[in-house]
Order: sequence, then C-alpha cells, then structure tokens
Amino acid sequence: MWRPLVTREHDTSNITATDRYQRFSYDHAGRAIFQSYPGSTASLTAGNWSEYDALGRLTSSSGDSELGLLTTVTEYLPGMDVRMTSPRGDRSITHHQVFDTPSYQSPISIEQPAAGEPGIRTRVVRDVLGKPTRIVRESF
Repeated sequence: MWRPLVTREHDTSNITATDRYQRFSYDHAGRAIFQSYPGSTASLTAGNWSEYDALGRLTSSSGDSELGLLTTVTEYLPGMDVRMTSPRGDRSITHHQVFDTPSYQSPISIEQPAAGEPGIRTRVVRDVLGKPTRIVRESF
C-alpha cells in the first residue's frame, strides 16, 4: 500500500516562510494510527493517535493538547450499542438499528446522561427501509 509518511507543502513564491510538514503512521491494515499536527520540520511528534480492535473498529482516539493527551474511548456493547467516553468523562450511548448485517450506520437513539441534571435523549424514528422519518430530542 502506498501511504504518505511525510507530506510537505509550500508556496513556491516563498518556500522558506511557508514550508509545512505533516507526518503519518499506519498499522498493518493501512489504517492511520498517527497523524501529526502540521509543523515547520519533518520530525513532528504531536498530533492525533488512533487505536483499533481486532475487528478494525476504532476504540481510542487521542490528541495532544496543552493539557496533555486528551483521549476519547469507544466501547462496543452487546446489542449493537456503542458507549463513548470523552476526555472529560462524559459518556453517551448510541443504539443502532440492525437487520441481517451488523452496521453502525443507522443510529436510532443517542443517550447523553448529565451528572446531577436530566440527560438528553435523541431518538431517530426510521421507516422499514431504515430512512429517518422523525428526530425527537427529550429529557430523561
């Protein structure tokens, strides 16, 4: 697989002032596991990091920041539910509509509980073909 490891961009009218690099790393399946923030040298180490499970699903997404590494964790629960935990510890659970082939493309409910406050639930009502017919937001 041909994947760029380092990219270089610049304006040809002023190369020294506009030179910009970005570095990438990939896993055995060709998925990006590191994408650096653009910078002025080719040896960049700060950026976005991704981890995948054995089925190729994203399980962790991290980004370097001035506060340190901020990580969002994705857990795949039974019944085609997905729980995401943000760097702040906020969690949301997404329920998916599934027929014969498992897919995370058709959410039917997203629950966002809030600590000490009512949570928010977004329901996506779908027809028999899976097309959304109504979207409802409510407290729970």
